[in-house]
Amino acid sequence: MAQGQGPTAQKLKWVWTICGLSFFWLFLRRPFFSSLLANLQGYSQECLWLFTLTVVVAAGMLLYFGRTTNTAGKHDRFPILITSIGATGLSTVFVISKEASFALASAAILCLALSFAALACGWVSLLMRKSSRSVLLSCLTSFLLACILSAGFLLPPPVSGLLSAAAPLLSCLCWLFAKPADPLHDRAISESGNGSRYIPTTFWLLALFLLMSSVLRGLLYDGSVDTLSPQSTIAPSCIAATLSLLFIGAMSRLSKEQRALRYLWQIIVAIFFLGLLLLIVDSPPGIFLGRAAVIASRTCLNVFLLACLCTSGDWATTRPPAFLAATFLLVDAASSLISYMAVPLFIGFASESFESYITPCAGLICFVLVIVSYGILGKHLFDGQAPAKPEPPDGNSSVEAWGQAYGLSQREQEVVLLLVEGNTVKRMGDLLFVAPSTVQSHMKSIYRKMGVHTRQEVIDLYRHRTETESAD
Repeated sequence: MAQGQGPTAQKLKWVWTICGLSFFWLFLRRPFFSSLLANLQGYSQECLWLFTLTVVVAAGMLLYFGRTTNTAGKHDRFPILITSIGATGLSTVFVISKEASFALASAAILCLALSFAALACGWVSLLMRKSSRSVLLSCLTSFLLACILSAGFLLPPPVSGLLSAAAPLLSCLCWLFAKPADPLHDRAISESGNGSRYIPTTFWLLALFLLMSSVLRGLLYDGSVDTLSPQSTIAPSCIAATLSLLFIGAMSRLSKEQRALRYLWQIIVAIFFLGLLLLIVDSPPGIFLGRAAVIASRTCLNVFLLACLCTSGDWATTRPPAFLAATFLLVDAASSLISYMAVPLFIGFASESFESYITPCAGLICFVLVIVSYGILGKHLFDGQAPAKPEPPDGNSSVEAWGQAYGLSQREQEVVLLLVEGNTVKRMGDLLFVAPSTVQSHMKSIYRKMGVHTRQEVIDLYRHRTETESAD
């Protein structure tokens, strides 16, 4: 937090973050494209393919530059603002045009794809400097607001299309207001080299679920974005909003972010699994509820994926925002290609209709889901029991137990760990993405709670406790 930024300013930035992310989540909703392309006859599917392929190209460029650059966040306002203005301007002209041309639609879609990639980069860069709890609450609350905003897609044209057209610019403006002004926001890659170089297993598991569910989404929607009915919009939005409320309630009661992440994941998987079972029943009410549950939980998985990327610990601290945003965009683009390109092409060569493949596809995903959930996932997310062998006393686990004994907050525990490692106040500010004055404020609070006066006394107390635990 920059110096001179009071509680009111923090709350205001949090409100801007919630509003901006809610418009960003609209890009992930199918009604976004259905309402935008309502007055374009015969080319809506091609426009969605163009959007997805452009996102893939933009993500590839971000991935390349994310691996080679040493900084992120510098001079990022201009490209995000320009692409958002272009996307909203061209989309607005396209929506209000009585005779929309494919050329105008293509230009608007290209700008929308570029703004989506740029906004993903901007929001990741902002979320990465927040605590895990703040990231989760921001994502959940904004997604709840996005579900409410989705009701606007049911309004008659061109109002519904104008909502889609305005989303990029509104998200960008909120991001500009929420973006911290301090230079430490321009984050450098950690030079310690201690972070993992490999993408976390959690990311691959989320990507697996999203790609598998994309096949089912393509079957449920006939691989098309043309049709938009109140039932296909309201039911998934209501279920997704209910999930968000449950998640927010769970977050307010749980003190550990890792435990909250595990519970959120379990609820999402449970709803997804329930939706699959209802689809297998193959009755009209079951198919309707199952469709809504699968689509809602799948959208929540997209939000959960971005939150996990921004809270991936050491791996995230060794990667710039461009790299993390690219991984998110590539998974989302691959998911869209499967739903709206691969599935329709496959059905086109087959002799049976889309509906005939829904039940066997849901059954196969159920089987894989059970195997993965109770096999691989048990080792990474669902393991809440104590390990068989004691952990070494030095490390985050020791700091957490030690901090709880003195009533230290999570951020104060992070400061203690960095302090024990010998980092300066400026270096700690760089690693925590806050101003040095904020680090000094945390250190004063740590001194007060521990009853000490110098950093050396903190180090001595920490080492004495770890040595005692090691001896025990």
